[in-house]
Order: sequence, then structure tokens, then C-alpha cells
Amino acid sequence: MLSSGQYPPETVSTAPPSAAAEIDTLGLAGLAGDPGWRRPVLIDRDLLVLTTSGHGDAELDFEPIPCRPGTLLRVHAGQVLRCPCPQLDATVVRWNANALRGLDVDPDAVPTWRQLAGEDEDAVITEVSQLAVDCARHRTVPAARGLLRHQLAVLLLRLTLA
Repeated sequence: MLSSGQYPPETVSTAPPSAAAEIDTLGLAGLAGDPGWRRPVLIDRDLLVLTTSGHGDAELDFEPIPCRPGTLLRVHAGQVLRCPCPQLDATVVRWNANALRGLDVDPDAVPTWRQLAGEDEDAVITEVSQLAVDCARHRTVPAARGLLRHQLAVLLLRLTLA
């Protein structure tokens, strides 16, 4: 069999260390087991990736996608992601499939790629930032589950409308 010249996907669990968190946030570097992203990562949870700094291409299912601050990627579980540009940084929101159960939101309606601008960009950055703060501050508080679920639903609805 001939090699394609690419590394095979690395299977890296993107699940949090404590499997109890159905919604959490992390930096882009936290998704790859290899800081150089030499191998693509097979994603096992749904993601939103909001580029916060840098310019370059990310690869989603081996297709290059241009990224710069304000770029938002919607990555589905089962897709392959690679971000070989070391200058890219992003906030990643990830969730388990059942995190949105019972809420009237369709996460599949969010486009794969969007370059945010203007008021939409401001609103999405604010919502992602607040979700990240609440995930960190209330990680062990059972009552926060509803708050995080609703924040994620609002974010996804906004992205569907933008």
C-alpha cells in the first residue's frame, strides 16, 4: 500500500479528565497530543473553535480553512482536525452529544466556517468568554449544569441566525 505522505489521524480523546463535564472550554493546544499538530486529531466530541489570535490555515477533514481572529469553526464528532500553524490560538467549546437534550436548538444548523464581523462578532466573543468563565468557576457546582447548557444553546442559536 502506498503512503499518502500524511500522518494517519491520531486518536486523542478530547474528553475532559473528569468525564462528568458535559460542556467545557479549553485552548486550541489542548486538543492535540502533539504540540506541533503533525498528526490530525480525530475529534470525539462536538466543538466550536473561535480563533482569538494569529493567521493561518486549519484543516478540517483534510480541507484547508483560512483562520484569523474572529474565525469560527464548527467541528462535529468524528471529523478530523489539524491546526499546523503554531501562531494560531483559539478558544474551544466542546460538549457531549446529550448536553443539549430537551433544548430547542439544532447544533447542526451552525455552518462549518464563519468569519465573524461587527456586532455578531462582539456578541459571539462575549458569549464564548462568559461560557469559558462559568465553566472554570462553576466546574464542581451541580446547579451550573443548567446555566452552561442554556449558554451553549444561546450561542448556537446566535450562530445559526448570524
